[in-house]
Amino acid sequence: MKDLKNKNYYIRVVSLEVLEKYCKLFQSEKGILLIKDPPSFLTIFAATGFNNNDNITGMKFPWQNGNLKSSIDENKLIFLDSIQNIDEGEEDPANRFREDINSVLYIPLCLKNLPHIVIELFNPSKLDILHYKKFQEVLFDITKLTFENSYLYNNLRFGKEQDIHADEKEYLTIIGEHPELKKVLTLVNRIAPTNSTVLIRGESGTGKEMIARIIHDKSPRRNMPFIRVNCAAIPENLLESELFGHEKGAFTGAYTRRIGKFERAHRGTIFLDEIGEIPAVLQVKMLHFLQFKEFERLGGNITIKVDVRIIAATNKNLEEAIKKNEFREDLFYRLNVVPIYLPPLRERLSDIPLLVYHFISKLNEELNLKVKGISDEALFLLKNYNWPGNVRELENIIERAMVIGKYDIIKAKDLPQEIFGILSEVRTKKETLALREGKSSLWEVEKGLIERALKEMNWNQSK
Repeated sequence: MKDLKNKNYYIRVVSLEVLEKYCKLFQSEKGILLIKDPPSFLTIFAATGFNNNDNITGMKFPWQNGNLKSSIDENKLIFLDSIQNIDEGEEDPANRFREDINSVLYIPLCLKNLPHIVIELFNPSKLDILHYKKFQEVLFDITKLTFENSYLYNNLRFGKEQDIHADEKEYLTIIGEHPELKKVLTLVNRIAPTNSTVLIRGESGTGKEMIARIIHDKSPRRNMPFIRVNCAAIPENLLESELFGHEKGAFTGAYTRRIGKFERAHRGTIFLDEIGEIPAVLQVKMLHFLQFKEFERLGGNITIKVDVRIIAATNKNLEEAIKKNEFREDLFYRLNVVPIYLPPLRERLSDIPLLVYHFISKLNEELNLKVKGISDEALFLLKNYNWPGNVRELENIIERAMVIGKYDIIKAKDLPQEIFGILSEVRTKKETLALREGKSSLWEVEKGLIERALKEMNWNQSK
């Protein structure tokens, strides 16, 4: 659950409480609560009984047809005693969890001057309540009043009326004015509205996932799922099942059917991070999917077609991997339709002040701190560091300095040892070679580095 700064916090709390009470009342294994988002979508505001409730929350579904539309338009309960009564192609949340459910109960709640709500209960076993019309009316009236009060309190808490369906995701932006970075952002704006496959390349910590999310958020798929898969973090023997799903009995331990990431990303975007790490056998299946946008679940024989945009990322040299027969050349060309290269931080050091003050502002809010800025000495050291961990490392260092610092500005002594250590990689290779000229020992080189550092700090040893 998000914290109190989230403008829909109270409504989400009430949504989950109401959903859990309804599941208990109808003795339902699991359920979801959706809020109507005119004119196109229903958004899941609460989920319970699933292994990944947080991942389910926020999903959006069209409601222009099927049982959802009937339940909303006619304001009536609908009970389906078999999941087979829902067409597999219908845009109904029940289809996302089809392998785990048998029956579905739709409960609409029409709120006065507010978005409608639909509760979907899966596998309810206590249905005698449906026979008592008066009890239903009292139950639903109390529930509606609860929601109407939560809306009112939520609006009072934040001082003005809030749009319950306004996008709550933090607006993602890449900070920097470097020409190479501006080229990347121009390209992102150009390709976002298309369905082209994108390959983002760059070192770890340069912001590849953020670029992928910006592309998704600026695309026509923005209201559909954005599914992230770290191909390097999933064991090789489980990766195929994770991506493409499996049928019951496909292997030892496969007790139920599993819907894979590609299927869950239908009509949305899938972000394949560390794509260079997928095994050779899976590369063949990935190539087939890229060519035909279809696949079969592991252990299955039914061809499944999905509409998914693929954005891949890697910090690996794929050309070298191809030469070593570690990566398929034809797969590389299928992925590399629109290549994006993110420059490392050391190649855009001029952006460091902008990034530092952005992180200070962001972390002040997150950590409840009041840091006003950074000293010239500390900023000088940051601008001369090599940044092997790139922007992610910079953010971590700023957070550390803000937490341990005793003043309202970040000082050089608040920075970690590697930033201002005499033998850190502050100097370029060319400068180091220049210092070594005419010097026969390591001590003489160190002495030259120390003298240069002291001169730049006006012989102030503490700096």
